[in-house]
Amino acid sequence: MTVNTFVGDGISIIALAAVCCFLKKWNFAKGIFGTYIFSGVVCCVLKSIFHAERPAAMFRGDPTLHVVSWLPVAYTNSFPSGHTTSAFAMAATIAIISKSKKMGLFCFILAALTGYSRIYLGQHFLEDVGFGSLLGVGTTCIYFIVMPMISRNKFLVFNYKFPQIKLMRAVLPVTVDRRRSKQDRTP
Repeated sequence: MTVNTFVGDGISIIALAAVCCFLKKWNFAKGIFGTYIFSGVVCCVLKSIFHAERPAAMFRGDPTLHVVSWLPVAYTNSFPSGHTTSAFAMAATIAIISKSKKMGLFCFILAALTGYSRIYLGQHFLEDVGFGSLLGVGTTCIYFIVMPMISRNKFLVFNYKFPQIKLMRAVLPVTVDRRRSKQDRTP
């Protein structure tokens, strides 16, 4: 169970994106790397705002606090959990891009186990992990809503092509078709 904490580690997420590049799964690689960066920035900003203490700081000297010898004990910046945010961002990205529901479910179970391992190892409280999971999924949804809009903007220097996601129609029921002429838009 303790090894599962590394699923949300930055090295693991970047390694997964690199494997996707190697396999020429460009949409997966761009999505995983982009959501990792976006969710990580939001998580770091929130950590610097809240400065919440970790369980080791709150229960210093308590013999019932479970820690392991191979993992350094941290004392500050508990809220939200960065590992959980990254793991859920990766799971949501794979669930959105992948056509397989089983793959998406597997990734969310793995992300939930990552969150559980952060609590088990004494690194986070339940609210840190709970908010981190919401943050990871939320930033992924925002990323996949905003990036297609940015990629269609002709004034930007870069132009990434992101996959059209069927979920977008459910999230944004009113879509704007920029290719239609002005005559077609007038009633």
